[in-house]
Amino acid sequence: MGDCRYRYCCGGLTVRVLLVSVGSLGDTLPFIAWARELESRGHEAIIGGNGYYEKLYAREGVKFESLYSAEEHKAALDQSEVWSDSTPVKLGRPWFSTLLPRAFDFVARNHLPGETVVAAQHVFAGARVAQEVHGIPTASLNLQPLFLRSIYDPTGPSERWPLFLRRSVDWLIDKGIDAWLGKPLNEFRSRFGLTPVKRFTKFWWNSPDLVINFFPEWFNPRQVDWPPNTISVGFPFFRDQKVDYDRERLRAFLTSGESPILFSASSFTNDARRYFEESMKAVIKLNKRAVFLTPFGDQIPKPLPPGVAYFSFVPLEAILSQACLHVHHCGSGTLALTFDAGIPHLAVPQGIDQGDIAHRLERLGVSRTLLPKMYSAERLVDACEQLWRSAEVRARCATIQQWSKGQNALADATTALEDLLAKSQNHRIDHAVVR
Repeated sequence: MGDCRYRYCCGGLTVRVLLVSVGSLGDTLPFIAWARELESRGHEAIIGGNGYYEKLYAREGVKFESLYSAEEHKAALDQSEVWSDSTPVKLGRPWFSTLLPRAFDFVARNHLPGETVVAAQHVFAGARVAQEVHGIPTASLNLQPLFLRSIYDPTGPSERWPLFLRRSVDWLIDKGIDAWLGKPLNEFRSRFGLTPVKRFTKFWWNSPDLVINFFPEWFNPRQVDWPPNTISVGFPFFRDQKVDYDRERLRAFLTSGESPILFSASSFTNDARRYFEESMKAVIKLNKRAVFLTPFGDQIPKPLPPGVAYFSFVPLEAILSQACLHVHHCGSGTLALTFDAGIPHLAVPQGIDQGDIAHRLERLGVSRTLLPKMYSAERLVDACEQLWRSAEVRARCATIQQWSKGQNALADATTALEDLLAKSQNHRIDHAVVR
């Protein structure tokens, strides 16, 4: 990656920040935004990410290494059946096992002893192993509340369970995950003489240095069984000024009638034809305008009726402020921008973590939920009308919009990393004096 050095003005520390995130577009954008924030403070940021988005990294001028090739990502898309909820089981273990050594190697090769800090999403456990082997200051990252489980703050039916039952289920979840992913993790750890770990998603994968939640406390309040070194900084907004999209066609559509419903789909959902077909039927019944948003144009029904427009890509902030409702999959970046726009959500969760987010949206009073297998025009019409009729929902959306305005997540997360490295440096100095 070259031999570039940057100076951290507060204390004269050289800071290289290694960011590890190899997921969907929703995982990629926050880390690009964070890299730009780090660079603006004079630090060097290098992302170990998904090669499928190589052009996006290049366009944003962010240093990047591919840990997962575009070809591998396309193959995963071809195998995905997000609407049947089979993707986590089908892809999870091979994906986890493949990225273990790659994340480790990325961190090990690029770290400058005493001058580097790492921030990695939990699932890229190779970064956590590199922390153990090389003693690198490391922060674990959460984009979704589910990955920092608490028996005191479950969502869904488990909210009504007694504590002993929640604790038992929590243990059973870990037993299942250990059986599913624990073997490749412990085999990899054994290469470095590290002892096996159990219940690793409950305890081990949380860095003892720092855990950063990229969501606010009003979305998921702090819990007593979280690691004590956990901070919640808010949602990391990605503001894209360089993206190329059809601005004129979007402007013309938005100004030609009433506010539309926005129907968006995950960048990992390439099997959503039924979602858009049922949505189109509902829009006709509701006599509403709509925008369909997905990179997979073959999923869009043809022809679309008047008042319904399709775009392969539009920055969400360019449309949400003029939409009346957002139907979405519960990606973390998607819901953050919807909060910021102050409009109701209609959640169509397509994964385990997204189901948890859907419950939280309902608990906040701003959403209804339709599971993919239950998604139909009739249910969609009913849910939309419930949301529009509710003065309470409108009031809650306005309140949360104001809460959302006070966030500066990327700046606060950057300060936390600076403090982490400074603390590590002080520890090294103190240790050297003692010796």
